[in-house]
Amino acid sequence: MLTPLSDERYQRQKDELQALESIFGEDIVSAKIQNCWKQPCPLEITIRLKPPFVDEVFVSLELEVTCSSNYPEHSPTFRFHNPVELSQKDLEELRQLLVTKSEENSGMEVIYELCQTTQEFLAGMNRKPVSSMHEMMLKEKAMKEIEQEVGHFKKM
Repeated sequence: MLTPLSDERYQRQKDELQALESIFGEDIVSAKIQNCWKQPCPLEITIRLKPPFVDEVFVSLELEVTCSSNYPEHSPTFRFHNPVELSQKDLEELRQLLVTKSEENSGMEVIYELCQTTQEFLAGMNRKPVSSMHEMMLKEKAMKEIEQEVGHFKKM
């Protein structure tokens, strides 16, 4: 049975949303705290995350967090969307980190901590991607052509 969203929980979720909006601004892909009839509903938010403080970004994802009417007493659920240069293994490792973080902060607002944990994880994964097999073959072909041209000029 669904528990109705209490005024206190709604206010806590609304305050958390305002804090997240001030921190993440345009990186918030979507946020909902009212239904189509303008009635309070549990917070749902999707935030585009990337490694902080880096010159080049090679990895990123969108973190969707869905709260229940019992949040923050109960942990929110989360999903990943549009991962860039992250394997299923990477996403599963991140999922476990977020589950642990959520459990450690049970009873408290946790979305910002989930975002921070995600950004730290992405920072550790932010490496220039290895070239695809096709790109490697093209580079190898170009190098051979250059070697042949250089060899041709040496014979002259």
